[in-house]
Amino acid sequence: MVELPPITPSDFFSDAVAREAGFTDQFWYRAYILYLDELARDPSRSFAKYDIERTLRIPFQRGYVDVLVRAQPEPREERVLRFTAFPAGDEPGIRRVSRVYRYEETRPVLGEAALLDAGWRW
Repeated sequence: MVELPPITPSDFFSDAVAREAGFTDQFWYRAYILYLDELARDPSRSFAKYDIERTLRIPFQRGYVDVLVRAQPEPREERVLRFTAFPAGDEPGIRRVSRVYRYEETRPVLGEAALLDAGWRW
């Protein structure tokens, strides 16, 4: 069995908008670790839980952002995780973001990142 090195902050690819807004590789790595924690708390024994989008609230600068984490639709060979950050808003709880956020979400996208080949490392 081939053992790959662990995922590090340098494994994340982010867009220019995210970098200009101050989202670092460390931020996306933190989102990934929180995503893994959510998966670990999910009692489902089905592999389908890896395909369910999840929204995480993460401290950022002087406030919070909500980060949508989802597997890229139909990854045929590699699992690609996509991360999209939104302003958190004033509501006390996390406002879940749908996979099809472009049609339903009124908050602007602050930045995006991706983790390629994530499935090989789980």
